[in-house]
Amino acid sequence: MGIAALVAGFVGVRVMMHDFSKIKDLGKSVQLPAIEIPEVLKKLGAPKDETADWKTYVNEKMGFSMKYPPNLRVQESDVASDVASEEGILTVRNVSDLDKELSELEKITSDTENTKEVEQREIVIDGIGAKDISYKNLRPKPMGDGPLWEINIYMPEKNMAIFVQAKHQESLDIFRTMISTFKFTN
Repeated sequence: MGIAALVAGFVGVRVMMHDFSKIKDLGKSVQLPAIEIPEVLKKLGAPKDETADWKTYVNEKMGFSMKYPPNLRVQESDVASDVASEEGILTVRNVSDLDKELSELEKITSDTENTKEVEQREIVIDGIGAKDISYKNLRPKPMGDGPLWEINIYMPEKNMAIFVQAKHQESLDIFRTMISTFKFTN
């Protein structure tokens, strides 16, 4: 009985190998039709750069540049640069005590009554590792009664941080696009 099973298995394997070789040969003889790209797709070309008509802000002292929409205004001080609109503000500043900053932010984001939708992730900005912490802030604010959506990005290697406060969650998209254009100049 054992020999019969062995012979049957051997024959089965040979039959399968023969069938697979037919499938392999079949693939050599099949001709696929050429696929034409429709004219409408050819006209689309490369995706449009949504920042193409934006202005470029350069801060030589702090060593960075960033694109921003022409309807926003830039304000510089000795310690920070702000790009603002009625919808919100993006601030870039040097951070001398990163541990203290992160400790304060930890207090804010752990207040579950006033802070919602906390997200933390590691990102890269112009080749530099950064910590991105965003959340919805329900505390009373100087910008009005409603909540603020906030982004806090810390770049320890450069002792620099980017802070965003926006009146509407949808406004964060424009600020995130601005951050995506951030470049170090020194």
